[in-house]
Amino acid sequence: AQGRGGAQGRRGRCAKPLRRSTRPPRLPLGPRRSARPPRLVAEEERKAAEAAAEAARALRAEEERRVAEAAAEAARQAEEERKAAEAALRAERERKAAEATLRAEEERRAAEEGRRGRAEGR
Repeated sequence: AQGRGGAQGRRGRCAKPLRRSTRPPRLPLGPRRSARPPRLVAEEERKAAEAAAEAARALRAEEERRVAEAAAEAARQAEEERKAAEAALRAERERKAAEATLRAEEERRAAEEGRRGRAEGR
């Protein structure tokens, strides 16, 4: 019990710690577990998904607003064009009416002069 038999023999103050077996420590297999608990990971994923959805919603709202603005602009333009066309039509009608009254007046004057000429016996 002295000297021979390696560490087993000299159990005492200068004893080596007893090695139980020679197999290497078992390495963990499978996916590396992160230090963060799965609940925290799930929470973060949910938050990220929510943020993405919010961004998509904002984009869609922006797009819809732009489309609505374009539609309003088109409607305004169409309204202006219609007003312009109406004004042109009205001007044309008024011009024709004015011409007609002028012609009628001239014809009346001519007729009166002709009558006067006949009355004076020319």
